[in-house]
Amino acid sequence: MINKKINLKDEYPVLSKDVYLTVYCPTHFEECRGKNNKRRTILVLPGGGYEYCSDRENEPIALRFLGYNFNCFNLVYNCRPEDYPYPALEGFAALAYIRSHAEEYNVDLDHIGVMGFSAGGHLACTLAMWSKSEEMAKYLKVDKELLRVDFLISCYSVVTMDENNTHLGTMQYVAKHDAKLMEMYSIEKHVTKDFPPSYIWCTEDDSVVPCQNSKALYQACLEAGVKAKCHIFPTGRHGLS
Repeated sequence: MINKKINLKDEYPVLSKDVYLTVYCPTHFEECRGKNNKRRTILVLPGGGYEYCSDRENEPIALRFLGYNFNCFNLVYNCRPEDYPYPALEGFAALAYIRSHAEEYNVDLDHIGVMGFSAGGHLACTLAMWSKSEEMAKYLKVDKELLRVDFLISCYSVVTMDENNTHLGTMQYVAKHDAKLMEMYSIEKHVTKDFPPSYIWCTEDDSVVPCQNSKALYQACLEAGVKAKCHIFPTGRHGLS
């Protein structure tokens, strides 16, 4: 297995802080799958209310997906006191790194997705919403195609900034109770036909991030004609990863 840690600031000096991407890629055995085998790849974004990155939603996720022949790249992004959307800039830097090193890691360039948990799910949804962002590409000084998101896995994610249904800590950090920012970062209001295919899951009795967040994202995908599947488990605590 290829397992190493990359400081993305070394790759993209415009980033203001050190930020580490950990690589978990299966060793390439030609006799098992052929020399041209490329792997589906996931950028994993742990939760933590934009205050920290959860260990529970980090390496254990990568190790699980390795067994299904996925590559995983896990990002410990910077949170407070950096203003949002700075974590999204780091997320796009991670995507750019993965795509520009696809040959090294045996990456299938048509199947690079993002997977996020809780607040990390909001970050993943933001990357999906801004896939191929010209503004982010210009800032990072890369081609916007390097910032493409091919699929989304949303795990009990914060989606909306609606005060009645959001996670208040996330909303306070992302939108600061500002009406314009609340509109901008309510993902369900910006899903278009170009939003990537999505798998969405949560639990009905989540007491931290209401399941209405996942329901709103799924409904928005349906209305936009985006391929999506939503699984709502009847019970389970928040952070069920």
